[in-house]
Amino acid sequence: MKRYIKLILVGILFFSTADGQQLKTEKVKFIATLQGGILEGQADKTAAQLQLLGGIKKNAWLISLGVGLDYYGTKRSVPLFIDVKNVIGKRKNAPFIYVAAGYNFSWLRSNEKIVSWWTEPGKENGGLFYDAGMGYKFSLKNKMAFGLSAGYSYKEQSEIIQPFSNCDFCVPPQNIPPKPETYKYQLRRISVKLHFWF
Repeated sequence: MKRYIKLILVGILFFSTADGQQLKTEKVKFIATLQGGILEGQADKTAAQLQLLGGIKKNAWLISLGVGLDYYGTKRSVPLFIDVKNVIGKRKNAPFIYVAAGYNFSWLRSNEKIVSWWTEPGKENGGLFYDAGMGYKFSLKNKMAFGLSAGYSYKEQSEIIQPFSNCDFCVPPQNIPPKPETYKYQLRRISVKLHFWF
């Protein structure tokens, strides 16, 4: 996975430098973006993701605040993030690069939580989220556009499980509460998305 990250960073630097030739200044516009796609990686099966973003566009730059919903394996989450896109070149149809970073809120369904006869209901936590990659934008009429992208996505989640302390067959002393158990998840995957700007 480190190789993918290096390739993405080299591509971002290369294309950002090549795009520095744009001199025409545009007015700031509000742009809404709907993104959906698949996540492929460590889980046993392909998972879905959906993201809604709102932000401002000026020249080749689009900076947005986004929220999403994704299912990765058995761990549902809601990422809240800042997304930065840069379109390379002045053509209507052009490549773009993106970087997104924020916090991943854990939102597990009851069948996704760790449950056993010897533990109390657990506490779930989120963690770091980031996503970076490249894509291609296709312009439509009425200033709308759609695009396809591929990148690397990373998310963190955790669950804290507290074993019961009132155990009839435990070895004394029973007045010492058992230590909580923490399960940490680092979700690494390839992200393929369809973007729709309007």
